[in-house]
Amino acid sequence: MIAYERVLEDAPAGQPKRLLVLCSFDDEPCAVRLSGAAAEGLGDAGVLLGTYPKQLIDPVSGMVALHAFEALVLAW
Repeated sequence: MIAYERVLEDAPAGQPKRLLVLCSFDDEPCAVRLSGAAAEGLGDAGVLLGTYPKQLIDPVSGMVALHAFEALVLAW
């Protein structure tokens, strides 16, 4: 799995300031527990791009479960 966050402090009004990219290269499902600002913003995040129609996101625990070979981009 690879994950990274992009923060755009000078994003125009109404545009996302944070992007979180999660990519699983495994043939088995996996999960990641987010921390810090990524976990705090998870409740406000919307799916910008995903390879599966349903995402498994729990904003309360900060957990994001990924299917096998899933890519997910969250924005808020």
